[in-house]
Amino acid sequence: MARKKDTKVHNGEKVRSPWRIAWMRLKRHKLAMISAYILIVMYLSVIFAGFLSPYHMHTTQRNNYLQPPSKVYWSDENGKLSRPYVYAMQMSDPMTQEYQEIKDKKFYVRLFMRSDDPRNTWALLGIKSNVHLFGVRADDGEEGIIFIMGSDDYGRDSCTAEGLRSSSDGPVS
Repeated sequence: MARKKDTKVHNGEKVRSPWRIAWMRLKRHKLAMISAYILIVMYLSVIFAGFLSPYHMHTTQRNNYLQPPSKVYWSDENGKLSRPYVYAMQMSDPMTQEYQEIKDKKFYVRLFMRSDDPRNTWALLGIKSNVHLFGVRADDGEEGIIFIMGSDDYGRDSCTAEGLRSSSDGPVS
């Protein structure tokens, strides 16, 4: 005879499955529930890393090695609130590896951006796509570069190479 999840015994007590008992004990501890939510977010970020990161982990910008994080501007030159944008960066001194912004063109941050680079694709469950959560593009259509956490020695986005993608694609060499 199969028992249900909560069945009454002859003395009035309920019999619960071990999974039900474990879940009830887990729900009582706030720290355990917070940790469970953090783990769920981390697992989802690994599963959807290709979508969340603006570049593939092997995409390099060889002229932009060791670039500092891109500064995102939220206001225009007059101080008025505008769409978020970044400027292109160029190395001003190779000896000290200092970069300066080139302020002749604004690259606007866009959500759900389709990449022009055929190497910048990702796959999930056999479905390939080149749409990413965010990217930067100028009004004339030119695709720009944004480094949220800067770039490494090879010009790879540090957020992509060392953060999101290294967990899902293996170690970064």
